[in-house]
Amino acid sequence: MSLEPLSVQAGQWIDSKSPEVRTHRSVMHEMAKKRVVLLGEQHDRHDIHRWQVNVSASLLALRDELAVGFEMFPRRIQPVLDEWVAGKLEAEQFLEKAEWGKVWGFDADLYWPLFHFCREFNVKMLALNCRRDLVTRVGKEGWEAIAEEDRDGLTPARPASLAHREHLLRLTNGGPPIMQG
Repeated sequence: MSLEPLSVQAGQWIDSKSPEVRTHRSVMHEMAKKRVVLLGEQHDRHDIHRWQVNVSASLLALRDELAVGFEMFPRRIQPVLDEWVAGKLEAEQFLEKAEWGKVWGFDADLYWPLFHFCREFNVKMLALNCRRDLVTRVGKEGWEAIAEEDRDGLTPARPASLAHREHLLRLTNGGPPIMQG
């Protein structure tokens, strides 16, 4: 597999198996059939957060059920996300109960459009993260040293295949993704 970098412009979709540029419509129809769709981001970019809302809205238009996962929220915050979607919390209450400043700290204005989208369309919000102390312990002690009851229901990550690692290196030019445009 060639590790030549791809030149992708903002607003373009590329096929993960080739450098072919795809239409938004064709990509959304294909993604709507998938069980899980992962959307990356740069945390401090308003345009990327708007893109996430647009993709989420496109997917919701094409399928009956949708959930949006949030990496910043530890699983223990799930009841707060459920309250938000149910309309039981005001914005400031949501941030306080979700411990925004403690668990994330990025400007909440970046995330409000997606939070409001989920609430308005009754889209399940999923807390995806584990406790920070668990991350620290795994880093210091290794996964095997963590008792199963202390793992927050997590299992070891499956190693990425060589082909997948090469693909990611090609997409990111060997480093963090660079957005053009």
